[in-house]
Amino acid sequence: MSARKIPRHIQITRFSRRRWCVVFPLGTERGRISDRVFPCRFRCLAVLLLLLLGLGSDRVAEAGPWTQDVGVWQLILTGERYESDEYWDDAGTLRDAGGRFTKNEGRLYVEYGWNERNTLLLEVPYTSVEKDRRGMDGLSGNGVGDVKIGWRGRLFRTDWETASWQIMVGLAAYDAEVPLPLGLGRTFVDLRYLWGRTWPRNGGYAYLAVEAGGRFFEGDEPAQFRLEAIWYHPFSAAWGVALAVNGVESRFVESRVDASGSLMYLGHNRWKVGVGPVLDLGEGKSLKLTYWKDLSGSGTGKGASLEFAFAMTLGRN
Repeated sequence: MSARKIPRHIQITRFSRRRWCVVFPLGTERGRISDRVFPCRFRCLAVLLLLLLGLGSDRVAEAGPWTQDVGVWQLILTGERYESDEYWDDAGTLRDAGGRFTKNEGRLYVEYGWNERNTLLLEVPYTSVEKDRRGMDGLSGNGVGDVKIGWRGRLFRTDWETASWQIMVGLAAYDAEVPLPLGLGRTFVDLRYLWGRTWPRNGGYAYLAVEAGGRFFEGDEPAQFRLEAIWYHPFSAAWGVALAVNGVESRFVESRVDASGSLMYLGHNRWKVGVGPVLDLGEGKSLKLTYWKDLSGSGTGKGASLEFAFAMTLGRN
């Protein structure tokens, strides 16, 4: 696919946005280790997506397989607010969190076209978190979260279809003494396969895009399978609507109580959906607003977030 045929707003639809919640339930007992290893709901969805890929239908799969042209920069500034007052325990039972968790985060995401087939990646988040606990003092923290650096390499490209593979390395940049964690706080490697296809609709470009792969951590954090998909439908050349699905399945989920008596989880599962408008501002600039809603999970908070992203392309003639 030539660079001219890629909608400028596609690069906004980045998915590596892990939403989590530290819960402080009162009187919650230590849970058991879940015996689910990539449960049925994941396997069924994975089979469906593989069928879509194999059929080569006129739909797309993935909001990120496209590589940048040589010397071209893609910059995306994102602001997001997430709130949660419930959580799923390790068995997937929804419980009251004993207070409200709030996370405000700003992210700078950068892509740079190193050569015709390879793109360099960088993401730096600044995070502020608060936990209000009923009848107890609240907790808060802020600073730089998990910094990610990576590389995307194109596997093939046709006029309307492309596929790539990607590796990202996550590094904890925040002070370990912060009362609430600003990220996972440990090094990880994220490997993904990315596939996408676009086609003209209503003067713009529709696409369906999918990325799938694994995230592997240092220490005892269990490996995760991650699956992310987006469908974008333009109503004109200037705007359209995007619908996204995001899933995380850890190899297992285990509850633990830390030194302060707070309940924490090793591993988590979560499925959520997002929807919102995308505006093409012209000259390589675009805006995207997304409302995210958690649908199911275990070992993590249940909440919702509002995300605003501004993208711009530099260096393209």
